[in-house]
Order: sequence, then C-alpha cells, then structure tokens
Amino acid sequence: MQNKTYEIIPYNSIGNIYFSDRREMVREKIGGKYIYGVNEFKNIVELYDFFPDQDIKVAYDKNECLGSIEFFKGTVFFLGMNVMSMPYLEVKRIIRSLDPDLDINEDGFTSYKYGVGVAWDEEDNIITSVIAFKKDYYN
Repeated sequence: MQNKTYEIIPYNSIGNIYFSDRREMVREKIGGKYIYGVNEFKNIVELYDFFPDQDIKVAYDKNECLGSIEFFKGTVFFLGMNVMSMPYLEVKRIIRSLDPDLDINEDGFTSYKYGVGVAWDEEDNIITSVIAFKKDYYN
C-alpha cells in the first residue's frame, strides 16, 4: 500500500481526517488492514487502531471518537514543513519560536498551542514519530 501525504491543521484535521470523525470513518479514510486494541490506565479507556502498512496509530475515546493520530513514518506536513524528513532540532527550534510554552522533555516536545507532539532519537537527531491530537486530549 502506498503511503499518503497528511497535513496537520491544528485541532481540526490531519489530511482528510477530521477530529469529528468516528472510528469507522477514520478506518475508511486511512484504508488497508489494521490491528485494533485497548489501552487502559487509571480510569481512562482508550481504543486504538494500528495500521501496519502505513505505520500509523489512531487513538479513540471510549465512544469511538477520534482523539489522536500518531505517524511513525510517511509524509506529514505541519506549518508547511515535512516534519518527518527534517532534523528534530530544527523542527523544535521553529516550533519553539512560534510557541514559547512548548513542553520539552528528553523524549521530544508537545505543543498544546498547536495540538502536536514530536518524539525523537537523540543520537541521530531524527524524528521517530509525530502525533496530532484534539483539544483536551491530554486532560
């Protein structure tokens, strides 16, 4: 299966997938085979689908409403940048200049202003995943 190109529009959409979409709609839009599962921690139940051909993980709330999409490879645009193809430190510098409240830790960063997070491999300065999430996903 050929990988698609996705553009993150903060708190609105990732490509043609909208945060108002439900599980079946997301599955149809991404296409291909998927593995479904459940993560439970504390009092939170999160359903997910993993699309192995595209290396995408999609999380849903207990009502099967889209919560986040995480990309582990592919073409993902954000603010005009193809972030998966750029060095992590450059992406962090650009986003930090636009979001002074960027939450940075040893694994990467999260921008609550833009609804995105980036994980990295420090040794190689490469981005290992990009996540886009809906408002209040981390509450």
